[in-house]
Amino acid sequence: MDLQLNFVNYGNYYKIQKESLSNQIFAQNLCFAAIIKI
Repeated sequence: MDLQLNFVNYGNYYKIQKESLSNQIFAQNLCFAAIIKI
């Protein structure tokens, strides 16, 4: 049970990390597009 709980927590942590990474890339692309427009 403990191991399963840790596995679920790790899965959620990985998902959050992945989402924050894609958000970072998205924000960088937005900034890059804004620079090109200027």
